[in-house]
Amino acid sequence: MELLNNFLNILTLYISNANMLILTIMSIISIIVISAINFSFASFDVFHLILILCICFLITVSILLCYFYSKIKSKLKASELYNKTLYDLNDELSSFKHDINNIHISMAGYIEHNDLSGLKKFYSDFNFDNKRINNLHLLSPNLINNNAIYSLLSTKYYEAEDKGISVNLYFFLNLQDVKIKTYELSRILGILLDNAIEAASNSTEKFINITFRRENNRSRDIIIIENSYADKNVNIDEIFLKGVSHKENHSGLGLWEVKKILKKHNNLNLFTNKTEYSFSQQLEIYF
Repeated sequence: MELLNNFLNILTLYISNANMLILTIMSIISIIVISAINFSFASFDVFHLILILCICFLITVSILLCYFYSKIKSKLKASELYNKTLYDLNDELSSFKHDINNIHISMAGYIEHNDLSGLKKFYSDFNFDNKRINNLHLLSPNLINNNAIYSLLSTKYYEAEDKGISVNLYFFLNLQDVKIKTYELSRILGILLDNAIEAASNSTEKFINITFRRENNRSRDIIIIENSYADKNVNIDEIFLKGVSHKENHSGLGLWEVKKILKKHNNLNLFTNKTEYSFSQQLEIYF
């Protein structure tokens, strides 16, 4: 059992570092090729041929194991996050069902006394609390139909929530039709969401709005991340430069990496904007 655990730990390490896995495989193949070249035809007997074939077979099996293990791990993480979302949604709905009668009585009191301003305030507070139920309903792998993006959004949602940030999610997009590699989309979204969470956590308002939608009339998919922020003097032209960061203990490479990905494609655009109240990043993916 201990040997199996050690093997899984090593396998996990390699899967988490694709460069290490590729380098190892290429090194093994190089050793095999060099060894084969060094053999003279006289010494290259059936034994050596079988040995090389066995090594090639083991390499192939290892690669397949890494691939399937990565897929299973991704699905397990998505299932774990979905289960957490379902538990939270069930708690929210149970609480709402328990309080619905009291909510009706309270609203009736405002109506009976013609207290329209009080009713508006009560409804606004109620609607604000009700947004979490809507967000939890949207955090579903059936709607966010890409395991990698679903896991990323769910993880970042709970991370923001733990920091007291109000997250509003609006999802109207089939991720299977988006014309960008999942790996690249995950990198872009991860960086943009990390920046949004960092900025919102340091602001007074503490909110993030995330929108996924398709605009068929303009042949593009749009992802908008809007957040509150404190540093109103941030220069939106400089933040994409290498080494520029407005966060403590950060290298300033995040948005620079995003820019590198964008430059590799002619169907991607990113527009950055700021107002007095919010900072936004709009990713456009044309199809």
